[in-house]
Amino acid sequence: MIVLNRAEHTRCLPLLWDRAAASDRIQYRPKTSVSIFTGSPYNSVRLECESSSGKEIIEADYVIGALGREPSLDFLSASLRKV
Repeated sequence: MIVLNRAEHTRCLPLLWDRAAASDRIQYRPKTSVSIFTGSPYNSVRLECESSSGKEIIEADYVIGALGREPSLDFLSASLRKV
């Protein structure tokens, strides 16, 4: 899993950051923005990203986006919201 953050610092709960930082399965990339978001011919998603270290292309099976601090969960069923 790769977490892209446009900012330099995280604004998540410290517990979440500690857990993510301790995992060897999560890569964190600060100051990274997605410039182009397209589908690929291999049933995946292609992200063209820019950061201070240059341009990078990431092929992903799934992309989850998060904007803001207040989640909008009204599209989830009541049983999923309890999890």
